[in-house]
Amino acid sequence: MKIRILLTAAAALLSNSAFAEDASTFAGYYGGATLHLGKTKDVAYDAWYDLGEGWIDRNFQMEKPAVGLFGGYNHEVSGFLVGIEASLRADTSSQDTAATESYKTNYVWPDIGDEVNELVTSGETGVAKIDIGPYRAGTTTKSWTDYRETASPMISARVGAAFGDVMIYGRGGLGASVLSVRRHTTSTDTNCLAGITEVEYSPLHASWGQPTCVATSLSESATATSKTSRVAPSVSAAIGAEYNYGKYFARAEAEVSHIYWGSDLFPNGDSGATKYQLGLGVGIRF
Repeated sequence: MKIRILLTAAAALLSNSAFAEDASTFAGYYGGATLHLGKTKDVAYDAWYDLGEGWIDRNFQMEKPAVGLFGGYNHEVSGFLVGIEASLRADTSSQDTAATESYKTNYVWPDIGDEVNELVTSGETGVAKIDIGPYRAGTTTKSWTDYRETASPMISARVGAAFGDVMIYGRGGLGASVLSVRRHTTSTDTNCLAGITEVEYSPLHASWGQPTCVATSLSESATATSKTSRVAPSVSAAIGAEYNYGKYFARAEAEVSHIYWGSDLFPNGDSGATKYQLGLGVGIRF
């Protein structure tokens, strides 16, 4: 009888232990890897143009995937979880094209002083057309910037609720983006092979406008590139879900983040960019 009672108790204990092993838990330490896909919102501003100066709006989209590692700790109480997570990501692209390019043209007026002086000293009043030989009409300098996020460390707080093998969570974090920045500059000379201008003249004074080129040629210089690095603060927020497969788990989340890189990175003075990404991950609990 005693032996039967002991066997029954042992069976019940083993059954409870097996059930405990099968029960899903999200508590404790964990780690894994992620793949994030998305794009950066276009830098928002109106392109402007002035006489010989301005900038052109270009798409600023990071379409290359980012890969990363993460690890953290969850504390679970009655199905509710709070935790902290550290992550590190990097772009897989070689370099991302920036949002803007700037340009500036310095116009050069040809020297027609001798011709104008001859008209003024003629003692007559009228309008004359002057043919102009070859001259440099102006130089346009174009600049643009691109960058790559070589590393993006982040510390996040997480809160969530468990429903069997599924956990729904939200997280918010602070971090930094280590940027590899390249600035490019090139210049193009516009040469007027032949031009014409009208001169209004009298014995007292003369006036004329920008000459009209009737034939031009362009001469472009080699592109000069300078490189620098910058650490820019960033913030992020995400919602997601995890599914347990024993001690392993899979994760999917939607994330929005913003990088504050400073107003001097781009010629329009925009100070940052917002990223929208979808992330997939796998991990293990320890």
